Amino acid sequence: MKKVFLALAAVAALAACSKSEIAYEQPEEISITPFALNRTKAMVSGTEFPAENFMVWAYYKQLPAGTTIAAWQANADADKAQQLYINEKEFKPSATKGLWGGVTPYYWPKIGSLLFAGYYPTTAASLVDYKFTATENVMTINGYKPGFVDIKNTGVHQEDLMYFNMTATSSDGSTVGTQNSVTTGSQIDVVFRHALSWIEVILTKDVDTPDDAKITVNYVKFTNILPEGKGAINNSASDNEIKWTAYGTAADVTVTEKDGHVLAKNNTTPLDKQPLFIPQGMNNLVINYTIASEDKSKFTETKTINLGKIGSVAGTLGADTWQPGKKYTYTITIGTTEIFIDPVVTDWVPVNVPVGI
Repeated sequence: MKKVFLALAAVAALAACSKSEIAYEQPEEISITPFALNRTKAMVSGTEFPAENFMVWAYYKQLPAGTTIAAWQANADADKAQQLYINEKEFKPSATKGLWGGVTPYYWPKIGSLLFAGYYPTTAASLVDYKFTATENVMTINGYKPGFVDIKNTGVHQEDLMYFNMTATSSDGSTVGTQNSVTTGSQIDVVFRHALSWIEVILTKDVDTPDDAKITVNYVKFTNILPEGKGAINNSASDNEIKWTAYGTAADVTVTEKDGHVLAKNNTTPLDKQPLFIPQGMNNLVINYTIASEDKSKFTETKTINLGKIGSVAGTLGADTWQPGKKYTYTITIGTTEIFIDPVVTDWVPVNVPVGI
């Protein structure tokens, strides 16, 4: 959308003068079309980004649109020095559906182009940093402590930490994104990636369990979870997915309610308490449950499962480590078999005892 008009007004040849006039279009506001990668229905339907603000960086150089990150970093011309134009500023949903613009509007350059990067939510601003030099291109997130997904209020996604990688090539606003059928204004399309691991648990009663057997799960917990972490997204590397180092005081994370859960057959509804973990090595899943008979006779036992071994065998759970951007569903099925006793009566053994008087 950037245009430069050059108009030359010539006078008669006998006149010893001429003039030139340069006219510019009004500057066009920068707009971003965000898409969410692999969103799930409980958080946001499809890949639609929630109507919430996110943070953006934009770096400027007097280089043409389409310049790759590597070419950008390699260019050391003094008159094309890099400038930080948008320094971790908020973008908000605009009046045009599918577009986000700066809370303070920002505009496309007339000469040169921009590279963009960003993250969500805005509440993580004090924890996020970006270094982009001739030799480094890394976003870091330090000290992030995730919580639980608000499964009852899908309009709240503040725990869903996401980022978008630096745009692969620079833009000057001369192209219009097409992924979201937006045809007004100059914008760039960016894809947010999930940074955390999402955990959900489903509790169900085995279909072959007698109906009069009452099974109550008292608690389910994940053990030795490190509560916070430092993540780094290296946009100079071929694998630019976030890499985490988890730390802090390890603690157990319980996903059940205090009054327990009475199991029903064929249940497919996950528990409401769904934690988001800093990606880290899997530890144990501990299940405590009570099995009761109709006359209220009961017993309670505890089962411990090594999740790392399950992951390594299955091969589809990220081996023995929870991976960023993946949702792990653990379906716990508990059943029982009625106790039967097969009695055998031994025959009387006659014993003759003589008694003398």
